[in-house]
Amino acid sequence: MSASGDGSAISGWADLSLPPVLQAFTSSPQNFILGAVLSGILEWLFGTVSLVIDVILLVVAGSEPATFDAPGEQLGIADIPVSVANNLGGVGETAGTAIIAGIEAFNEPIFEAAAFAGPASPLIFVLIIIIETTAVLWLLQRAVYVAADLLQLGGLTE
Repeated sequence: MSASGDGSAISGWADLSLPPVLQAFTSSPQNFILGAVLSGILEWLFGTVSLVIDVILLVVAGSEPATFDAPGEQLGIADIPVSVANNLGGVGETAGTAIIAGIEAFNEPIFEAAAFAGPASPLIFVLIIIIETTAVLWLLQRAVYVAADLLQLGGLTE
């Protein structure tokens, strides 16, 4: 039908086939539509799950999850203790160093003695850490109450 002989001519009805997508639709329209709807639902579901995981990661680990308290980072929950320690260390480095040295001096003989407890030593270490953490939190609570009383923030300590 084409005089040029380039092979672009239609030689018969067999050459007039539908694209594979249309062939799938004409062979089973119900399955085609169901597959299209299900694939859309799955894409939406995976996108939502991915978004939720990203938000949780941002809240927990911040905008740079590989580093703690990175410069310019949006801080996450895991970054808060590091940021507080950096800020307290920078503001009152001498006092902070003295407090940490005092805690280390207090803990060193206890940890050395607990090392001889055998299998119970991890429990002793955890118990010591829990007691010290409780004491520090109690002291911080008292400091907040004192500061609130000095600033006359009524209702906080009542």
